[in-house]
Amino acid sequence: MGWEAFEPALSRAEEMDAQTIWRCAADIPEEWYEGDRDGLIRLVEALHRRRGAIRNLITEFRRSSRNPFPNWRESPADSAMPLAARDRPLEAQRL
Repeated sequence: MGWEAFEPALSRAEEMDAQTIWRCAADIPEEWYEGDRDGLIRLVEALHRRRGAIRNLITEFRRSSRNPFPNWRESPADSAMPLAARDRPLEAQRL
């Protein structure tokens, strides 16, 4: 188990454009967001902005003391990737 366990959903989420997110949001019943259209707009914008961080968030969680993925196995492609590119903490990337 490794990144392949998250596919194809991970790649779809990372590549999703704002229009697709809006199409999903349009199907949310208004009572679920209590008519707070501004809040829904902020949510959609945040989801679109943060989609590029998903892989790094999974990496950080995977390496946490919780050990959420005990059967994780690095693929050869992961091993070939420069350490700095795949292991840089998300906080450092935000700077």
